[in-house]
Amino acid sequence: MAKTDAGPEDARKTVDLRMPDWAGGAPPSSSTGPVAMPHTVSRGAHLDFQKVVASGGYADVHTAEDQHLRRRVAVKMLRDGEGNDDAIERLRFYEEAQITAQLDHPNIPPVHEVGVMPDGRHFFTMQFVRGWTFADAMGDGGVASGNTLMEGLKIFLRVCEAVAFAHSKGILHRDIKPENVMVGRHGQVYLMDWGIAQVVGQARPSEADTQETAQVSLDHLQPEEPGTVVGTPAWMAPEQARGAAVDERTDIYALGGLLYWLLTGKAPHQSTTMAKELKLARDGSVQPPQLVITDRPLPSELCRIALKALRPEPHFRYQAVEALMTDVDAFMRGGAWFTSVEFEPGQLIVKEGDHADAAYVLTSGRCEVVKERDGVEQRVRVLEAGDVFGETAIFKGSPRTASVRALTAVTARLVTRQTLEEGLGLEAWTGRFVLALAKRFTDLEEQMEDGERKP
Repeated sequence: MAKTDAGPEDARKTVDLRMPDWAGGAPPSSSTGPVAMPHTVSRGAHLDFQKVVASGGYADVHTAEDQHLRRRVAVKMLRDGEGNDDAIERLRFYEEAQITAQLDHPNIPPVHEVGVMPDGRHFFTMQFVRGWTFADAMGDGGVASGNTLMEGLKIFLRVCEAVAFAHSKGILHRDIKPENVMVGRHGQVYLMDWGIAQVVGQARPSEADTQETAQVSLDHLQPEEPGTVVGTPAWMAPEQARGAAVDERTDIYALGGLLYWLLTGKAPHQSTTMAKELKLARDGSVQPPQLVITDRPLPSELCRIALKALRPEPHFRYQAVEALMTDVDAFMRGGAWFTSVEFEPGQLIVKEGDHADAAYVLTSGRCEVVKERDGVEQRVRVLEAGDVFGETAIFKGSPRTASVRALTAVTARLVTRQTLEEGLGLEAWTGRFVLALAKRFTDLEEQMEDGERKP
């Protein structure tokens, strides 16, 4: 895992075609403009600059030592000659600082101060995050499975919490992607780079809010022209890629993209050029994860969740981040990892003597277990919802010792050795514990069967 020390992410693949409604004329003054420019600012003399750790479209991120408070900070600064004399870029810069500063949440890095250097360059400082990007934290390729996937989902839920909080304040992020998520050295998770965040409504009060925090309003910030396209095409929702109106469901689409990436290692609209990615985003074209990853089974329920969040039509997606989190949390609590299969009444599910390659967890319906003795089929027992059969196959791969037939319409979870390893991590100590118990059980079962066959 490559270590990085970074602030906001490099924005080389971020499209930004914004033009404010006063473009072409004189920009508003600081006293009447859409962004409240600070009256008193730091001059930056207390900052001991060290190195540039990231570069975006119009700004660089430096590390620096704050000599006043003896702490290391990240400093985002307008690049000399690329915004220092540009009123539009300067307004955007303060817009980002003000939005981020008003999002007081554990998973959003706080802004400390804004200022102007003696040479006239504008800057703001924020918490310096020591750690890795989400992409680096998940390892090479980004494809997660087994325990790694579960750890990735824990990080994902923390990102969701940050997005849900921002939505409660009427703010959209609009550029959620693995590179904009930082994982700290001690498990901290931060959603970074609010540079293209947008205010879409008033804050929504909650019981936990005071009157002051519930009335946060950023209406003074610069509005965007209709038709504006801003964001990263590989992760954009269709309406965002078309420059149409966006809302909370636009961010939900990008969160679905994070799930998709955890499953496949790819962005939803990955292609060879940004133009092609933008077209894919406008079309809402997303290839199902199961068609991207064909060398191993994927958890079907998580694929369903990701594709629901990635629906082209906003009204078919999750309507709130909390609903998406509920489904992911339910998946993580178990059961949904395995593929669901259905059988008609009378259908033979497993056949005695056949090679065993899977087990089943009965979730609805009734089955009968039968064995053939002296050419006559005899019922051994009836299975109800919650029962498991064929479990010996997971550990031994031996021929089936009995047949199982559906008595009613049946739904069951299909459990293979591979999916069990994905779900439990059989290479970990807990998995080895399960294997040891299973071996004792199967050995005892064989002894009992041998005893039954003796005259």
